Amino acid sequence: MDSRPSLSFVCPLKEALSPRDGGFDCSVCEKHVVDFRACSQEEINQKLSQATESLCGAFRPSQLNPVGLRAAMVALLVTASATYVQAQTEERMPELPEPIELPVEELEGCVEEVSDEGLFGAFVEQMPQLQGEGTIQERLQGVIRMPRALQTSGSVFVKFVVEKDGTVGGIEVARGYDPLANAEALRAFQALNLVFEPGLQRGRPVRSTLMVPIIFQVE
Repeated sequence: MDSRPSLSFVCPLKEALSPRDGGFDCSVCEKHVVDFRACSQEEINQKLSQATESLCGAFRPSQLNPVGLRAAMVALLVTASATYVQAQTEERMPELPEPIELPVEELEGCVEEVSDEGLFGAFVEQMPQLQGEGTIQERLQGVIRMPRALQTSGSVFVKFVVEKDGTVGGIEVARGYDPLANAEALRAFQALNLVFEPGLQRGRPVRSTLMVPIIFQVE
């Protein structure tokens, strides 16, 4: 079994970080980001196991569980067909765009270097578990629309917090690129009314920050 940690999400907010105490301070999440890149795997696992809340860190890709990293890289691709789908009857409804899994280097804006070969993101021992049917990306497929006036393609990152009781709060666009795309991503996500089993750290419920990337592709 791979003992390397899995990230709950890979964070794109490089510009929000400022160095402090051998790590970084994030001005968006107001959390300290621990720099694990020079640590051994044993040191990483020890520090993570001792954490009493969800923890943000900077890692080298080789320090992370590749299965968990791939899961953290899943995005929803929205094309013009999504707008078309919303207007069709059930009998004429074509397939919606599928959530896509992209290599690190291909997911625009999702992974950026903190410095040489560095990724940063959030970790919690037991991830929050979404209640009900389908993933977040699959549920977004049913509500999100391509804004008709949108002229450029890009990525929107919606950040939210799963509270200790499993409710969702703090929904916001952590990073966007166009007001129309930003507003649509936020509207669609808020419409989901998600509920989770809370994340656990050392067996206790903790607040967990998650992030969902949504790619708008103008055709």
